[in-house]
Order: sequence, then structure tokens, then C-alpha cells
Amino acid sequence: MTDTNEAITVTFAVTGETLPWTGEHATLLELARAHDIDISSGCEYGDCATCLTDLISGEVEYLHAIGATPDPGTCLPCSCRPKSSVSLGA
Repeated sequence: MTDTNEAITVTFAVTGETLPWTGEHATLLELARAHDIDISSGCEYGDCATCLTDLISGEVEYLHAIGATPDPGTCLPCSCRPKSSVSLGA
């Protein structure tokens, strides 16, 4: 649980939605799906890079070792969660 003064938010640039990160969802992809925000996905384990999304700002952490290597400024929402407030190009 995050401190109120350090609330983490996730902004989806395409829809303009900013949502709180509560930890209810395991990954950024699950948060997006719960709010009907479309992010393409394939393996959902970080190996295929189908979900590769621009990470406009902020920092993410991966839940496990991933097979794909995201380029700087991108992330794999199927396998990560925010470490700070983030803005995604989705």
C-alpha cells in the first residue's frame, strides 16, 4: 500500500485517462484491461513483445525475468508494474 502523499498513478496517453495504482491488478496490462483500454498482447509473460508500449515517463519494475528486451523508453505492460507514477503511450 502506498502512502497518500506518494500515490502512484498511471496515465494512458491515447485515452487521456489517469488511474490510481492500488495494487489490485498484478500488471499494467491487467489495469488497462479492467478499464477497457486496448493494449495488444500475445504470450502475456514478456517473451513475445506484442504488448511493447512507449513509457513516456516514470519507472516500472518487472515481476519476473522476461524473454524480450524492451528498448529504452518502452516497457512490456504484461509483465510489469509501476515503481513511480507512469505515463504510457497506450
